Amino acid sequence: MGIVQEIYKRFIIGDIKNTEGEPDVEEWRRFLDSLPVPKDPIDEAYNKYRCRLRYVPGRKTRLLNFASFFVLGSLLPRMRGRKDRLPTAEASRLLLEVKPDVGTKDVLPPELPQQYGEMLEIPREFAKSGVLSEEAYELYREVSRRYPKEYYFRLWALRELSNHTSYIRKYNPSATAVYICERNVVGPIVYELYRRSGRKYISFMHGEYLLQLIQAYMHFSEFYVWDEMYVDMFRKDLNCGIDRYIVTRPLKITKKWHLEDIVPEYYCTYYFSGESTTSVKTLAGVFGEMKKNGRKCLVRPHPRYSHWDLIAECFDADMIENPAEVTLEQSLGRTRYAVGLHSTVLREAQIEGREAVIDDLSDPPQYENLYNRKFVVLRGEHKLLSEIL
Repeated sequence: MGIVQEIYKRFIIGDIKNTEGEPDVEEWRRFLDSLPVPKDPIDEAYNKYRCRLRYVPGRKTRLLNFASFFVLGSLLPRMRGRKDRLPTAEASRLLLEVKPDVGTKDVLPPELPQQYGEMLEIPREFAKSGVLSEEAYELYREVSRRYPKEYYFRLWALRELSNHTSYIRKYNPSATAVYICERNVVGPIVYELYRRSGRKYISFMHGEYLLQLIQAYMHFSEFYVWDEMYVDMFRKDLNCGIDRYIVTRPLKITKKWHLEDIVPEYYCTYYFSGESTTSVKTLAGVFGEMKKNGRKCLVRPHPRYSHWDLIAECFDADMIENPAEVTLEQSLGRTRYAVGLHSTVLREAQIEGREAVIDDLSDPPQYENLYNRKFVVLRGEHKLLSEIL
């Protein structure tokens, strides 16, 4: 990741994750009802952009819009210089865009590569040349015509259209698959670029989801989900214009470790998944009491979303399980109870025969909101943290 992208991520990611507050789902519904019905993917993308802005303070949005005006002025002259059309799609080639920090080994739908004669894996790239195809330039010009003063939105569209123009010219796939792209504002516009060039734009789940406003108005040719419940969530609650849903069972939610005969060494392990600072401090007290009472317990930070420094400050070092050193199989194998608020690990524990425990103590409003946000683990056998103390 370049330095500019890193600065931008640090500037914006805290507002997007928003671990310190619990959203009002009913307010989200009212907001979605207030948006106009989109007539095409460009309008879908703008509705999605408006959803994203609900997470970001107005001062940041104004600053991003102001900066984007100047960036657009420097990029556009060279991006519209060569507008030849995209090549005809080669038969049966899948391009899989992979992220450096989240692999696909256990989440890639097994059916997906089977549909194609060839699959190419490439890292997430940002096109250096930035030259748009004729199809991409037509789309960008229409975005600019409809939303002339939304420079941040326009820059986002320009960047993604440039990126995927580069993908198509370089690899000429018949389909491109992406993941962790549910909140990509201009995803519907990228979908339209692929549709106009006779290709598919595909995505798939990489973990269990809670209902999130930022995921509204997604549009893909195909979306692989882990449960029919998500079809209902995306279609009815989030107004997603996905052409086709496919229910799949990737390795992540398939019983594979057979832990039944392993005697647990630890009473419980807490699997963090982006909890608030208040939750971390409360849990430190709860787990400290269990340790005093002779119960061996661990906490496992999330590799990307946890407050690592705060966890190190609040918990004894011998209670912290490092995910870089201990595999999830080893972790679940050595614990009796898998505890968390809304971690995907709880679903995996249910599948593997370990007892899943939902945290109802450290942040009661978040726990109570899990029902409104359709947390799938609630439908399976589970206990509450208050019960196992």
